[in-house]
Amino acid sequence: MGKDIIFMPKTILITGAAGFLGSHLCDRFIGEGFNVIGMDNYITGDPDEINILDFANEIMSLANLDLSIQYKPLPEEDPLKRQPDISLAKKVLNWQPRIKRDKGMLKTFEYFKALPKAKLLKVASKDFSKHIKS
Repeated sequence: MGKDIIFMPKTILITGAAGFLGSHLCDRFIGEGFNVIGMDNYITGDPDEINILDFANEIMSLANLDLSIQYKPLPEEDPLKRQPDISLAKKVLNWQPRIKRDKGMLKTFEYFKALPKAKLLKVASKDFSKHIKS
């Protein structure tokens, strides 16, 4: 019959927003006019390097998606090495990751996959202002 209408929300939640990939996702979506809610529990921060292609394939595998990947030239400011230096966090905060990146990704995916759609899209779930300390 008619074409399906696809609703594209203007608010997006990005988990792991403080990390390398999450922060770039935040920048990208903000640049495209989205309201971005960034969430991070800071328990990862894995200093092991992963390239974007492997990370994309990991996400597609977790979500059981068969998508094509578009290859585009790297931006001028793109770092060639994506391996965070967590030495300052270790020294100043006595902090180090407790969960490896791949395990944290799986836990995050399973958490959001298990949420009922109504709860996932619930407006009250998107208001983090009561958790922000001035």
